[in-house]
Amino acid sequence: MVFSKKKETLLALYRSCKESGQYVFDNNKVREICNQTGFSNPFDVTEIDSSELLPDQVIDNGYYVFRCTNSIILFCIITS
Repeated sequence: MVFSKKKETLLALYRSCKESGQYVFDNNKVREICNQTGFSNPFDVTEIDSSELLPDQVIDNGYYVFRCTNSIILFCIITS
């Protein structure tokens, strides 16, 4: 499956959060994951204006990216 670098980086962030059990993260974590995936703009990776930008695995598990502040970001569960 071919992902855009942004989706690849979001998926890596999600997997890192899932593995640690901590779904709240900061810009330092974003930079760390961007360095691993080669995504060059850490300030853009969590700017999500459409669910189409999210990897299927994130959506399938009911999560979305929510920016609490300029430096605190989290994966939150979407409920109906």
